[in-house]
Amino acid sequence: MRKYETFYISDAQPDLVEKINSRVKEVVEQNQGVFLKVENWGARQLAYHIKRKQQGNYIRLEYELAPTQVGEINRALRFQEGVIRFRTHQVRSESVFAPYEPSEPFARENKPHQAEGVPPEVLAPVREPEEPRGEDSEKMGKREDK
Repeated sequence: MRKYETFYISDAQPDLVEKINSRVKEVVEQNQGVFLKVENWGARQLAYHIKRKQQGNYIRLEYELAPTQVGEINRALRFQEGVIRFRTHQVRSESVFAPYEPSEPFARENKPHQAEGVPPEVLAPVREPEEPRGEDSEKMGKREDK
């Protein structure tokens, strides 16, 4: 069995959300899966109107199921009343990257930054560009209206 998570957006009605969650749990258990977790992220404003709705209730479901049975979950959500959008994907691992732990504490010093081993001409201030000279500069300065 593999671990999957399904996100769905429903109408902002708590009784409807419970009905949808129980239907998904029922489908998972009928297909010899294990229902792990339900997270209700609450009602939020949608980025754009979906099916003439401005707000939706965001729900995250986590479960373990055989890969051949995931289509049953999608079918159950597709025909469920009140589901605006849904997305199911496989959870590959808990963490891809190790947590950041600094090896040394940062030392703050009040010295100005000085580059070592850099020639002084590289550190010289930048000059402003010069104005163009010649015939082209005269054309650039004057606009000819036609």
